[in-house]
Amino acid sequence: MTEEVKTDLIGLAEIALKMCKTDMKDHASPRVIVVCRRQDGSTLQLPTPPNLDMNNGVMKDVLFALLRVATDRIGYNAVLVATEMWFGKPTQKFLDLPEEEASKLSAQYNIYGLEERGLVTKHECIGVTVQTAADVLVVRQEICPRRGRYGCVVDGGPYS
Repeated sequence: MTEEVKTDLIGLAEIALKMCKTDMKDHASPRVIVVCRRQDGSTLQLPTPPNLDMNNGVMKDVLFALLRVATDRIGYNAVLVATEMWFGKPTQKFLDLPEEEASKLSAQYNIYGLEERGLVTKHECIGVTVQTAADVLVVRQEICPRRGRYGCVVDGGPYS
């Protein structure tokens, strides 16, 4: 991913974070927000079902793959999906594992299984995934229930 593409995708992610935070003021938790963008900068926000289950890993994989391919085919160059989510912060127990074992456990268990084994602590955040046909950028902003929000983490690279 070039720096120019990364900067562009971060800009889209920042817009989505603002949309989610605004949505959280009106709802107990933000809805799933899906926005497609054309090369000229114009955007289209897609309607999403009110009870879209983003906790189903297979459904999420299918949704993101479909959005990535479909947006490219209909003339959009990027798609973003923003939603409230859980993420796992690795514990020292997890960090002390050999890399191969940590990777195996991460693939074998979801966040709840990792938490049960003391390998992560679960935290709430707003997660934004911005995709082009070739690249993906993931941004999460942690939510602290007592103090509002804090922290922002950006990961990105070629889609694989």
